[in-house]
Amino acid sequence: MKSSLDMRYGSLFRQLRLSPGELDKLKDLLVERQLSTLDVLRAAQTQGLNPATNSEELSVLAGSIQSEIDEGIRTLLGSEAFSRYEDFNENSGAYGLLDQIERRLGYTNAPLQVTQTDALMRIIQETAKPVERPFPPRAAGMAFQATAGSGPLVTMLGPGGPQPQITEQTIAAAQGVLTPSQIEALNQILAEQQNQLATFQFTPGTTTPGVQATLQGVPVPTPPPPGP
Repeated sequence: MKSSLDMRYGSLFRQLRLSPGELDKLKDLLVERQLSTLDVLRAAQTQGLNPATNSEELSVLAGSIQSEIDEGIRTLLGSEAFSRYEDFNENSGAYGLLDQIERRLGYTNAPLQVTQTDALMRIIQETAKPVERPFPPRAAGMAFQATAGSGPLVTMLGPGGPQPQITEQTIAAAQGVLTPSQIEALNQILAEQQNQLATFQFTPGTTTPGVQATLQGVPVPTPPPPGP
């Protein structure tokens, strides 16, 4: 799990410019933060609690635990860097999209420049279209939804939600910041996003019976169906 943090938090790590020791401590705390939610779910299942009907209590408990871990992160980073961390969590979808654009352009002869990054981030936040969440957000980035079939489906949503979708307004606004070849790459990502949305259309409130829930890529056992 620790090795996967670079994919999710890579752009934040680059902003913070921590020493190797500090970065390793931050990763330990982030892993602890992710596992705390899983621990809450496992404890709930042990006690016979249903995540679908006890979602508020579980969300409050997970939020309380994660707040304690966040205090450790604040102590490690300091107030200014911790504010960046909070901003990243609140806007993780937009930062994820920015990171995707950076990586895409990094393979070309027109990589994104530092002077372009902040302006492009503002454009994404102002013009990109938020992707509708399949379930309402809860505290600590958790959401629960009861389903038919073999049992409740527990859906975990990371802070900030999924990546927003690039729009024609995003492309138009970026014309004043990016070069023509960079705009071409942005159009390619837009086309890819549109194809993905056309391929996967999720209808809120529906699911496939027997689907196994996941938390940050870690399987969460689905409780057995209630007896007759």
